[in-house]
Amino acid sequence: MFYLFFCCFDEIKVVPNRRLKQEFAYLFSINVEILFSKKKKKKKDGIFIPENREQLKKTSSFSGKIQCMNPQDVQKQLFSLIELKIKPRKLSAELGQLLSIAPSAVYRRLSGETLLNLEEILILTRHYDVPFEQITNPKAISFELPTLMSSPRKLTEFLKVIENDLIELHQYPNSMIRFAALEVPIFYYLSAPTLAAFKFFMWQRTIMPLRNSFMFNKFSFSDFTSEALLQSRMQSMVDLYNRVESEEIWNTNMFDITLNQMRYCLHAGLFQDTNDVKILIDSSRQLIAHFEKLVAHGKKSFDDNAAPIHIWYNELFQNGMFILSESPHKTMVYNAFDVPNFMVSSHAEMYRVGYNFFNRMKSFSLDIMGVNEINRHRFFDRLYRKIDIFEKELLV
Repeated sequence: MFYLFFCCFDEIKVVPNRRLKQEFAYLFSINVEILFSKKKKKKKDGIFIPENREQLKKTSSFSGKIQCMNPQDVQKQLFSLIELKIKPRKLSAELGQLLSIAPSAVYRRLSGETLLNLEEILILTRHYDVPFEQITNPKAISFELPTLMSSPRKLTEFLKVIENDLIELHQYPNSMIRFAALEVPIFYYLSAPTLAAFKFFMWQRTIMPLRNSFMFNKFSFSDFTSEALLQSRMQSMVDLYNRVESEEIWNTNMFDITLNQMRYCLHAGLFQDTNDVKILIDSSRQLIAHFEKLVAHGKKSFDDNAAPIHIWYNELFQNGMFILSESPHKTMVYNAFDVPNFMVSSHAEMYRVGYNFFNRMKSFSLDIMGVNEINRHRFFDRLYRKIDIFEKELLV
């Protein structure tokens, strides 16, 4: 009964059933004797069954992490988390609409006079994207792996997960993306079809669930450039990204992973046509030249609707890849698990930590925008020289 009842929460899928009863009673302040059994037993099959709330606190996995919360405290914490995502004065109006209740019923819930029922808690946590564990443990920070939840089986489905987040972000004015990475951001590869095709090949061969079907394939541009849906999704993602303002931290190692992958594929005989390596090298130079024009222009493309962009150059950053997205509706943190898979958190404190870290990185970075021509020339000159050295090593 209790397992089925609690399956509405994603986290419960990995919680043992015997511990579930303890957590359920603890979180919702349900009488333990009623929850487990009216028969008081201290042990059953070697499992300790608490007889009162104090014993329950000692056996709960939350023991020592939080104080025991009564239902009013849980409800107050939920509303506080929601208010972090919206303007407080909008809360009562939105609650009435979401829960289909009258204004008087809304105020009784806000004041704690009336408790939310389970259905109402589910509606609110899902609508406002509030991880359930944060209600009872404000210090808990949860991450999701969207591709694990949606189980995409095609490359287009992987990209759709990212596209959906861009669509949501694009709906709100004054949205912002902050990007720090050791590799070229995926959105720029998508604007270069030949490089995108090669990256797709490597992702599918190594990290995606489609790995087995590509283990014995060799790289060919036609496997990717001829798929209409893939090309359409790529263009959609580029257009959406170009219409959201961003701050980005780049470094001169941003092409290294791709160059190493080219070297590996050439030495392993994974190119159907070895001349494709030269095409990829030329495409890398073209992408760098495109970067240089964008940075001087100060916008993400030369389209009239393109959003502003600001780039810094940093050689100290060695922390992989993360993205911060901010809109009037919510803030999100994306941390690379295995690109293009990102672990995602909507926790406000996590965003604050990421935002502060991003700004500290900026303080150790060089601005390469606008009139900072010397910094910009040095940065791009080093990128071009890396490509030249790689080409001589591989093809001469």
